[in-house]
Amino acid sequence: MGLIIPKKSKNPQMMVQWGDYQMSLMSTLNMRLGPTFWGWAAAGEKGIDGRQAVYKVAGTPPDNANWWEWSTYNLVMDVRHGESLNEATSIEPALYKAGKIYEPFATPKEQFVLTPFFTSAQSNQIGELETNITNAFKQQQAAMVLGNGMDPNNDADWQKYVSTIKAQGVDQYLDIMMKADAAQVK
Repeated sequence: MGLIIPKKSKNPQMMVQWGDYQMSLMSTLNMRLGPTFWGWAAAGEKGIDGRQAVYKVAGTPPDNANWWEWSTYNLVMDVRHGESLNEATSIEPALYKAGKIYEPFATPKEQFVLTPFFTSAQSNQIGELETNITNAFKQQQAAMVLGNGMDPNNDADWQKYVSTIKAQGVDQYLDIMMKADAAQVK
């Protein structure tokens, strides 16, 4: 999230303070729970992840007591897990437990591939190329699966499949993707 402060702003420092408050714990809790339906956790109260809790929910806010994510907020893991453990008032403990079950199967960070950012010129090209390649792929795949004149075991049919995909610009598409990825890594 960014904050844009116009050059004509009479008090840019106040704008920064306002932006900081919007992302603060107080603002987030007031927005989500209303100003009177939460309190600070006592020493020794456990949060959802087992660490010291930061806050606790105090009842269920009635309608119109909070903004229900219609405002800027900062709901990072430390805030979510900083809620005092109370399975009667929060879905977060169940979500945390379910997530722990899946952790052994998570993809290592080293293998995670980020979607590259494209320049304007690359964006103009990539959309059309992706659409054309995807449509050609689906048509060729359907023809092979249904046996409509294409046999994946026949070398000539396979070459026709490859040349059809290449004719839609797959080499150009891969070149753009590689350049965008290389620019992102720098």
